[in-house]
Amino acid sequence: RLQEKFQYILADEHQDANQGQNHILELLSGFFDNPNLFIVGDEKQAIYRFQGASLENFLYFKKLYPQAQLISLVHNYRSTQAILDGAHTLISNNKLTDEKLRVELQAHSSHVPQKIKIYPFTKGENEYLFLAHDIQKKLDNGVPAQEICILFRDNKDVFPIIKVLEKTTIPFVVDSGQNILEDDHILKMLRILKAVNEHGNNEYLSEFLFIDFLNVNQLDIYKLINYARREKKFLYDVMCCEEYLVEALIEDKQKILNLYEKLSKWSVLGKNKNIVDFFEIIVRESGFLDHVFSLNGSLDILAKLELLFNEIKKVAGNHKQYRLNDLIQYFATLEEHKILIKIERTGDSTHGVRLMTAHKSKGLEFDYVYITGVYDGHWGNKRTMNSFTIPLGNAKPEIFDPIDDERRLFYVALTRARKEVGVTWCKESLNKKEQLPSQFIEEIGSILSESMDTSLFETNLPKDLSFTFAPKLNYGANIKDIHYLQQLFLDQGLSVTALNNYLKCPWNYFFENLVRIPRPQSKHQLYGTSVHETLKLFFDKYKIEEDMPKDVLLSFFEDFLKRKPFEQSDYEESLEKGKGALGGYYDTYKNTWPRSLFTEFTVAGIQIPFEGENNEKHILILRGQLDKIEIEEEGHVSVIDYKTRKPLSRNDIEGKTKTSKGDYKRQLVFYKLLLDSYDNRKYNMQFGAIDFIEPDDQGRYKKEIFEITQIEVSELQTLLGQTAHDIYTMSFWNKTCEEKACEYCRLRKLMEK
Repeated sequence: RLQEKFQYILADEHQDANQGQNHILELLSGFFDNPNLFIVGDEKQAIYRFQGASLENFLYFKKLYPQAQLISLVHNYRSTQAILDGAHTLISNNKLTDEKLRVELQAHSSHVPQKIKIYPFTKGENEYLFLAHDIQKKLDNGVPAQEICILFRDNKDVFPIIKVLEKTTIPFVVDSGQNILEDDHILKMLRILKAVNEHGNNEYLSEFLFIDFLNVNQLDIYKLINYARREKKFLYDVMCCEEYLVEALIEDKQKILNLYEKLSKWSVLGKNKNIVDFFEIIVRESGFLDHVFSLNGSLDILAKLELLFNEIKKVAGNHKQYRLNDLIQYFATLEEHKILIKIERTGDSTHGVRLMTAHKSKGLEFDYVYITGVYDGHWGNKRTMNSFTIPLGNAKPEIFDPIDDERRLFYVALTRARKEVGVTWCKESLNKKEQLPSQFIEEIGSILSESMDTSLFETNLPKDLSFTFAPKLNYGANIKDIHYLQQLFLDQGLSVTALNNYLKCPWNYFFENLVRIPRPQSKHQLYGTSVHETLKLFFDKYKIEEDMPKDVLLSFFEDFLKRKPFEQSDYEESLEKGKGALGGYYDTYKNTWPRSLFTEFTVAGIQIPFEGENNEKHILILRGQLDKIEIEEEGHVSVIDYKTRKPLSRNDIEGKTKTSKGDYKRQLVFYKLLLDSYDNRKYNMQFGAIDFIEPDDQGRYKKEIFEITQIEVSELQTLLGQTAHDIYTMSFWNKTCEEKACEYCRLRKLMEK
């Protein structure tokens, strides 16, 4: 069936394919003796053997179809000829059975060719200091920070580079896989969780008391610990007894008593509440969030917190009884087996020098590239562990020379550069071990590379330890860093949900959509998500299958609901409610749905111009996901937006009542604006419908249909332009909304503190 459906197949980046993926391609294209199969790849960039990809896999289809036409692309529009020639000379040391697969590339770049620069250093720390020094010179000469990249072989190589850059004002972004569980701020959260889970453990409680943002008097902590040890009492017993606190000469007794009450409360919640909700309570009630707002680099910390929160949601999965103790055991297992929760990116994602592994850099390009730590045994001739392989089918285990894979990786690193490449290595490691240059430096050749004299730089370095013990200056973006927030806004753009949140309260938008403080979904949101997932799957199948009975719809819903982190009682309540609502919805509309439709149709990249503070021109990016599009005749479509609630009146939907701001109607107008700008107006939206999935009090289902006019679209464009101006200029910064109990305005006040 799939062989008949797909008549033309294109496989891009095929050098990254493994045996299993090759087998799928072979099955898809195997109906014909000579299929319409188009394979695109570069044997020089086959660097993912650890994922099962290899040069042998890449060459597989050439052997399978020997008559296939081979087209070699020789024009390169990225790098200078000097870089291309150096890279080609290097990779020529890898032998090919068919040399026609490798051609010399011709540069079509306007940049002035410069030889690949080799920088040798006597000591490892000098190598990293040079990187900071040379990068700063480029920044001073007007080179944008995001056009500079530092590449290294392994993830661990980034840490000494970070330590140096943190003591400068150079903006940088780490795109490497750091372990979030080793971050100082996340470790504080883990200390709290351990102390709560092991209620009564003196060691964990002592570590808990020393957490800085709890603001416990340090002398009081020492007095507490000494008193408990001297009197042979448990620390918890001392904390909860005012008499003991008096005897221990504690200055701030109320602080200690309050902390004990919190720990006791959290301990009970940890055993009875699902871990997702519990974690959010700890983040909020412990003061961690308030503390983060007061720090330099707060946005970076929030990003790490969000990553941890997402990991917790993932491991909790559909386990209704997943509790704090389960999470602590999970983290212990990760630590025991050295499994990382990776930080994929930290720092300003747009305006910073990029730090990443050579593997991570594939597909990217920069004006200036530094390749660091290029010594023998690190880049090339690495010690390897022989692991077992599981061949697919009758495939034989591959025989290969590891140095060839390493050479391809170095080739990838070299060819990330447009203008200039710098290669650094040191003769003595940080552990005082002697090192030799990688053989790849010699293989580039002296004609195409230039060894730089670094002796003057090393001689002029400070002889004292002033830089080594200099304070950290570079913390990353702060939550009040206007420049960063402006760039973040331009990168993210606006969805209609973000727009409605802004109109409700600017700080709602700021915390939920712009900086994205981690929050668990409420049970109502989990329920709504499950309903939307159910309807998507149902209609995806409905448009291609004749019979879709009601019990299939309800089984979809039950399956999606099971995957959500509900409390058991909330799950049972939501299951009963959803089955009743969806069952009635099916009975009401089952004979009216067209089969020509799209579900969760995504539109992104629609541009709206707006002006900044000094009338400078900017572009607002609009994006949205439409629940369902029903295709009618001559390109006309209707857009359906689901609402998992009881029906509202038309006046409520349009914002014509005191309690409504017209958010639902605005959504439909927003969707028309998106479709009017999508693919030369391929889909002409005339009508939009708010489709209520729950009945009213009389058991009736309602779908309110609106004709969306161009006047409404124009008014929305004006509103979007004004809103974009207000967000970009942060004109709302010193304002709050009208709601006195607004949680988001409260967070805003915490930022000031």
